[in-house]
Amino acid sequence: MRHDWNSLLSDNQTLRFGRYSSKYFAPAGDMVRYMEDFVQGTGLAPHVRYNSSAAIRRKAGTGLFEITVAESGEVTTCRVVISAGGLWKPHRPGMVGEELVEEYQSMPVEPAGFTNQTVAILGNGNSALETANALYNVTRQIHVIGRRPMRFSWQTHYVGDVRAVNSDHIDRYLLVGGTDTVMEMNPLPSLVKDPTRGIILIPPWGSKPTAANMEALAAWKRLSPAASLADKIKAYHDGARNYKDLGWMRVDRVLRCLGWRFDETMFPDGDPERGTETAMPELDAIGKYPVQTSTFESVNQQGLYFSGTTTHGRDFRKSSGGFIHGFRYNARALDKWLQVRYHKEKWPSELLSPLRPMLLADRILGSANNGDGIYQMFGVLVDVVTITMRSDGQLIGRHYKEMPRELAEKFSVNSYRITMDLRYGQNFTGPTFDVFSLHRVTNSPPDSHLSNFLHPVVQLFEPGSTEVVESFHILEDLRTDFTQSIHLRPTIAHFKTLLKRLPSLIQAHLTQKAGNGTCNSGAGGKCAVQ
Repeated sequence: MRHDWNSLLSDNQTLRFGRYSSKYFAPAGDMVRYMEDFVQGTGLAPHVRYNSSAAIRRKAGTGLFEITVAESGEVTTCRVVISAGGLWKPHRPGMVGEELVEEYQSMPVEPAGFTNQTVAILGNGNSALETANALYNVTRQIHVIGRRPMRFSWQTHYVGDVRAVNSDHIDRYLLVGGTDTVMEMNPLPSLVKDPTRGIILIPPWGSKPTAANMEALAAWKRLSPAASLADKIKAYHDGARNYKDLGWMRVDRVLRCLGWRFDETMFPDGDPERGTETAMPELDAIGKYPVQTSTFESVNQQGLYFSGTTTHGRDFRKSSGGFIHGFRYNARALDKWLQVRYHKEKWPSELLSPLRPMLLADRILGSANNGDGIYQMFGVLVDVVTITMRSDGQLIGRHYKEMPRELAEKFSVNSYRITMDLRYGQNFTGPTFDVFSLHRVTNSPPDSHLSNFLHPVVQLFEPGSTEVVESFHILEDLRTDFTQSIHLRPTIAHFKTLLKRLPSLIQAHLTQKAGNGTCNSGAGGKCAVQ
């Protein structure tokens, strides 16, 4: 699954998307067929209801949720709710003339309807550029208008930014010239119906659409197409103005491709007569995602969890949680946490006893080479090894996989612990970095901390602290193959040094706790080893 971008997680090996399409960017219809078969193949079908809308409220004073299905009137009461509704409410920032806009989800898909038209597309992300690429063969001109400069995924390493496959419009803008354009306007332009035909776009710097300015435009339009330069100069002197004079643009169509937001209609107001309260989760500053804890729980609605693309609120613009190849691992982590939280299970782990450098290196590098969750959810899901010491001084480790970073940093906080995750170099990610620098690849183990491409980073935490004590970088490899001697030898040497000094560090920590009166007595009156 490490390089499978579209499959959901299942023990059924036949439920892989590769059986439905061999294309990297597969048609949407193939995904629908796959999802339908997945529901049938996993036995979920009897538990899934389609064409149903739910209203989620709190039962006042109980801590329970009440879910009402609008179509059937059925009411269910439960302690825990998992919301996986995704982001499907179009982002509609308030703008003058919004009624003149055609939206991405409902605009015509056949290019023929745009023949010889000038089209403005609001937004400069993947959906906007996909739309531009679909229309450019038949349009007169396309203007792509965003609120900020474009961000490219090959620079930011965020797959939600512009992908190279959608960058044809940028070539047409920068290489051809005189036809398609890319612009930044913040705020986005106001829209006014053109008195003759089309739509007038008024940028933030444009003149106001006052009656006088509209009359000045009308006066200019009354000029004959064959008017001489002298006639135009006279008309301008008399107060006539064209679109450019006013700082305006005229287009035939305006398409909105500004992305999506969390749909809060599932969480209506409470009904005092029925003894219910709102279960509305707190949203982030822009209203795009619910604010969540490290275990995907609403910060203000205990027992309300999120799954699917909604969990991307925790790693927005940082990792891959907004896409199938990422959020499927968030879903797996959520399942593990729910087992811990509500069923008194333990997070799955492997005992490493006795803990030796070779054994620790084998598990850490094994995950770095083969772990799919930490690979796709780079920098967000991590492996954890907690380290304790027996009374005879023997070190014991326990290895936990794919844990959300913030949870991992607090996990078993009274023990020494190390985390390992995959990440890009700090000076290699961002819209202004030169990702094609001649020195972009590091080949020397002593310079592993300068690695730019995805590589393992091991960090040590002391008991009682969530602060990183030390970090160790394993040399990057363009194929993420960390099995060569330049990876093995430094890693084993690092763990030898670490494990050699840990017993004295642990004992010193226990002695300090005992002196502070914070350590419980163990067998024989000795301080119990953490």
